[in-house]
Amino acid sequence: MNVTMEANLKISKIINFFSQLEKKEIISQSKLAKNVLISLGMANAILKKAISKGYVKAKAAPYKRYVYYLTKKGFSEKSNLVQEYLEDSLNFFKKAKRSYIEIFKKLKNKRIYIVGKGDLVDVSKLAAIEINVKLAGHLIINEKKKLRVISGKLEKHNKTIVYVMVESKIPQAIYDDLKKIVSSNSIFHPKILHISDFEAN
Repeated sequence: MNVTMEANLKISKIINFFSQLEKKEIISQSKLAKNVLISLGMANAILKKAISKGYVKAKAAPYKRYVYYLTKKGFSEKSNLVQEYLEDSLNFFKKAKRSYIEIFKKLKNKRIYIVGKGDLVDVSKLAAIEINVKLAGHLIINEKKKLRVISGKLEKHNKTIVYVMVESKIPQAIYDDLKKIVSSNSIFHPKILHISDFEAN
């Protein structure tokens, strides 16, 4: 996964974590972790750090439970994180769009299929529209490691067809699967996905 995407995911989880604490409810760390979709260990670590920095306070509640709540400093930190998340996301998607525009310009005389799931699907489509490139379709790789059509019509592979990676969650894995279906020479991907052409031994 791209470094910026990983950082944004972490910030997003912390924002969600703080949002849970705004409710001032009696909640266990395990429930907190479950609500934010993080491990119990990570929830414990975030809480300890947030309490030490004065972002969160804890009050004892019956049955050895606690009420965790955000302090004024915590609300301020959450606002800063939201701003950082939005700015980083915007910068990432602008960079991604430029990358896809460059790729599509080089491939404008080919039949272009985008392959993958995630936010980059829409980014790549916007890039194509901006330079008047018509995409042949959108494909994903299913559980059986076969191409599945999301939009367009899947044509039999030939020299005029190319595949552009738009998978944002597990780009390397999808790329490796795609290489087993079509020639690697027909697959293109932006640098932001940090895809390696070499498989680990």
